[in-house]
Amino acid sequence: MGRQRAEIGETVPITLSLVNRKLLPLAWVKVEDRLPDAVEVWEGDAVLNSDTRTQSLRHLTSIG
Repeated sequence: MGRQRAEIGETVPITLSLVNRKLLPLAWVKVEDRLPDAVEVWEGDAVLNSDTRTQSLRHLTSIG
């Protein structure tokens, strides 16, 4: 299993795996993870939410 903490300044990769166990493909799927606003996102679509001091990392894709 992955670690629960990271040190300040440390780069931490995030890997997500999606599996479609249905017979029909999904036209699209949206994945959204919430992170503290202090986390610097280098790649991906991060949207800041100033009310909760968080950001949402969003990814939209299709699954065969």
